[in-house]
Parts: sequence; C-alpha cells; structure tokens
Amino acid sequence: MDLITRFQELVAQMPEILQPLIVALAVAVPFIEGERAAAIGIVGGLHPAVAITAGALGNFLCVLVLVLVTTSSEARSAFASGPPCSGKPKRGRRWGSP
Repeated sequence: MDLITRFQELVAQMPEILQPLIVALAVAVPFIEGERAAAIGIVGGLHPAVAITAGALGNFLCVLVLVLVTTSSEARSAFASGPPCSGKPKRGRRWGSP
C-alpha cells in the first residue's frame, strides 16, 4: 500500500474535527505537497473547500517553519562575518567618476 492511500484511509478513520489536521500534516511529505494533500482530504471525506484550505495552510506553515529554522541568528551570523558596511559613499567620490 502506498503512502497516499494510507493518508486517505487515515483521514477517513479520524473524527471530522481532526481530518483537516491530517491533511495539513500530509503536506509536510515532500512529494505530496498541497495539491495531492487536498485530493487526499476530498477522497477521505472532507468538503473540497476545507481540504484545499487545510492543504494550503499546512503548506504555508511547513515553509514558514523551514524559513524560521534556516534563518536563525546562528545561520545569519555565519554569512555576516565581514565588516559592516556604512552605506555612505566616501566624500569626493561619486558613481561613474574616475
């Protein structure tokens, strides 16, 4: 039995209040993503609008967590090891002048 079929069966077995959560968790699997997660929810018995919303929110939350983890202060400090730039051009030097 493949993973998508197992998710569909899991959605069908859960109480209605937890079914959108299962669809949102299915998005975390890389090859399922949002479109397939919505299809899993619809086949599992969810209303299409609820399944699509749960898939979109799950995808958004998964990406948000990944962005927050990878842009932590330690990751940023590894890239910002050079001296800070003041952003002001030196006096007498203009863009395009020799």
